[in-house]
Parts: sequence; C-alpha cells; structure tokens
Amino acid sequence: MMTGFIRMALSYGLTLNIYLPSSVQNQFMLANMIASAERLEQYMYIPEGTCVVIPENRPPPSWPDVGKIQISDLKTQWPLVLQGISCVFEGGSKIGVVGRTGSGKTALISTLFCLVEPSKGKIIIDGIDICIIGLHDLRSHLGIIPQDPTLFSGSVRHNLDPLTQHTDQEIWQCQFQDTVMDKEGALDSTGMTKKSEVKEPFFICLTSKIIFKIWSAVEQDGSYWSMGQRQLFCLG
Repeated sequence: MMTGFIRMALSYGLTLNIYLPSSVQNQFMLANMIASAERLEQYMYIPEGTCVVIPENRPPPSWPDVGKIQISDLKTQWPLVLQGISCVFEGGSKIGVVGRTGSGKTALISTLFCLVEPSKGKIIIDGIDICIIGLHDLRSHLGIIPQDPTLFSGSVRHNLDPLTQHTDQEIWQCQFQDTVMDKEGALDSTGMTKKSEVKEPFFICLTSKIIFKIWSAVEQDGSYWSMGQRQLFCLG
C-alpha cells in the first residue's frame, strides 16, 4: 500500500515542473490586469478640464487670421520649467526656440495646445485667450508638424480627413498633390496617363481621377513613402 502512494507521489511530482511555470505566469498576468483596472479607476475620478466646446466663447471660423501670439507671465505647475515667460511672436514670422534637453521647448508647445494647462499667465492668439475657448475650437484651428510623422493604414483620404469634413476636390487641391502623383505615377495633372506610358489615346474624367487618387492605399506608418512625403501628409 505504501509503495502505491510513493509511486503516485513521484508521478505527480514529475509533472510539477510543467504546471509551476504556467502558474507563476498566470499570477504575473493577473497582477498586470489588476494594475490596469486600478489605472482606470484613477482616470474615472480625475477632475474634468476644459470643455470641448464652450458655446459662449467660440472663436470666428477664420481665427487665427494673422497668427500673432502674445505670452504674458506664463507659468506651469508641471513640468516646472516655464516660470514667468513673456514674449510676443508676430504673425507670419518664423521663430526658432533653442535650448538644452529639459529647458521647456516641448512644454511651451504643449501649453499652446492646452495639453498642459498654465497655472498662471495668459496666451493670447489674435486677441483671444486660448484658456477661455474649448479644446476642440483651439486644436482644430492650430496645426503642428511632428518630428516623426505617422501614417495610419487605410487610404490617403482617411489620413487627411478622418472626420469626412471636406470634399474630394478640396482634399485633392492640398499642397501634396504633386507628391501623390509622382508616387502613384498613373496620371498627370491633365487627367491623362504619362506620355511614356501611353499605348493608345486614353482620357479619364476629372472626378474619377480624384476618387482614384485620394483612395490610394497607405501602408502602416507609410513604410513605402519617404520621410519628406510623410511630412507633406502632415502639412496637408
């Protein structure tokens, strides 16, 4: 009888090295999932910031038409690098902000888009304080070109107009039109195929050309586009 128990214990003991790693792995996965649930609970109780749209403080559709930026005694609580900055950027001018790592270059740009709310001071763009208007009105009227432009898998149209707010003609008339033509190599500006590719007289309707071009496929991260072409997408 004792021999049977010993054999059973040995057989179960040999399988312990199989179940032990998976048990430890499940414990770590459970700990990670619980941490995610804790973060979600923290986000649920974060005080609400600026509203998306403030009906009584909406800027005009053409704002900003000049582009003059006035910064007055700007301070931020986080990060603690902007301490009482005051300057004026005239409209249409090209300004370079230079400084070492951690000097507040990115913090300044983040404050312009209200990613970081100022604790003191004002930022006035064309006579309007950006802290009194909604986030949607602010960010939809300003543009930024990232250092590392990112494209999403889909079409040219989806990357430029994800909310479908513009017509095909308006999208096609943006400044990267020549880049898309050169990359696709199918049609020229007259709606005809390039002379080197013409085998017989061929014409195509302008509307069909626009639909064909703006629905051209874009791979993940724009892998087959150059860095300059991806930046032109961001400009568009």
